[in-house]
Amino acid sequence: MSKSYGPMVGCRDALMWVGNLKDVNKEIQERVLRRMAYEFDKDIPVPRRYNKGKYGKKYDTYSCGNCGAGVDEAVWSYCPVCGFRICKSDYEKKIREEFEQLTIFDYLKEGQGDEGVDSV
Repeated sequence: MSKSYGPMVGCRDALMWVGNLKDVNKEIQERVLRRMAYEFDKDIPVPRRYNKGKYGKKYDTYSCGNCGAGVDEAVWSYCPVCGFRICKSDYEKKIREEFEQLTIFDYLKEGQGDEGVDSV
């Protein structure tokens, strides 16, 4: 049984809320925003890269689509090096292509308005 964390806000709203905090150290705030963007982004599956074996199909391997680390096809759901989720099906690849993630750079370009942010 998994833990229940209660009601939560979405990724975009969380980034905006932290970005709109006043009277905080701007350097720390920027680091927190980058960590949050990374944590949100790593749960979106990245496709594996197929590496053809030099001496036949027996030696075929896969690597992480994000960092290139070798991953076992059947065992790993997340890359052991970068922590990104690994696609194991065509459906998960489609999710990655259709998902629109707000990066820290997009957020800073948009401005720091609080539209869409619900009060807690």
